[in-house]
Amino acid sequence: MLGSGPLFFAILSGLLISAGIAVIAGLTRIIIARRQSAIVRRKLETTSRQHSGPKQVGAVLSGGGAESWVSRVLERAGIFGDIEKLVLSSGSGGSAESLAKASALATGGGAIVAGILANGNVLIAVLAAPMVGALPILRLYLRSIKRKRQFEQQLPDALDFMARALQAGHGVTMSFRMVAEEMPSPIAEEFGKVFDEINFGSSFQEALGGLCYRIASQDLNFCVVGMLIQRETGGNLAEMLHNLSTTIRERFKLQGKVRTLAAEGKYSGILLGVLPAIIGGILSMINPTYMSVLWETHTGQKWLMVSLTLMAIGFVWMWKIAKIKV
Repeated sequence: MLGSGPLFFAILSGLLISAGIAVIAGLTRIIIARRQSAIVRRKLETTSRQHSGPKQVGAVLSGGGAESWVSRVLERAGIFGDIEKLVLSSGSGGSAESLAKASALATGGGAIVAGILANGNVLIAVLAAPMVGALPILRLYLRSIKRKRQFEQQLPDALDFMARALQAGHGVTMSFRMVAEEMPSPIAEEFGKVFDEINFGSSFQEALGGLCYRIASQDLNFCVVGMLIQRETGGNLAEMLHNLSTTIRERFKLQGKVRTLAAEGKYSGILLGVLPAIIGGILSMINPTYMSVLWETHTGQKWLMVSLTLMAIGFVWMWKIAKIKV
């Protein structure tokens, strides 16, 4: 049956390892993002004495209000802001409420399907439910990462475009509009939002604060802080934007070299993590009796779980060592 046997146990072990790695990576990303957001918020606050903090105009314009009972529950749980930021950064056009509903439906559906496939095994249904429920969130998370990378790749060209527009006599606000009209998405969409927010009555600082809120990019943070400082103190903004674009391009080149040098360590970690599962599957097909000791005896199950846990920790450890920040 599906509820027992080497194949089912191997699949369940793989799901548990994947879920553990995803949870660790997600928590790490959240902690880093919150620290970066706090740093950016402090820098933005110091650029204006009359402004108490960047208002998230993008969240208001997207209709992310907390009016329904779902939104109130998320607010009481303290996760409404994080979910709303994920929706905004992914550019999906939805809301935190719709994402929460989709995740809840996926959790219930996953529990029912897993319970049916596992012949009513409650433990399997409980383990499978949060994994399936996390799929909508994971989808938006991966989409936000992809969108952020595209934005960062387009940012140097956009800065050069703005610098040329300023040298031609256009204003800073009009340069945002020109980028939105001439360049591809996602940077065109985000710069268009900044232009619209300024036209709707938001201050220049508030509009850029909303951009930093939606796109958690270190390069963008430097650009925004630089533009705000230049706006307060004066100076050649076109030259500054050109210098920033050159610096970002050089940083991209350095990141490419680092990724090339660190690729060996990352793929070694992947190979060492996958190889035991492949060998175990092959041995199970060749000699099922020999491998059945691992999941049919209490001692075997205990040491198998210990081994899987240590493998997951080692995989994350090797991945973090090989990931060098530039």
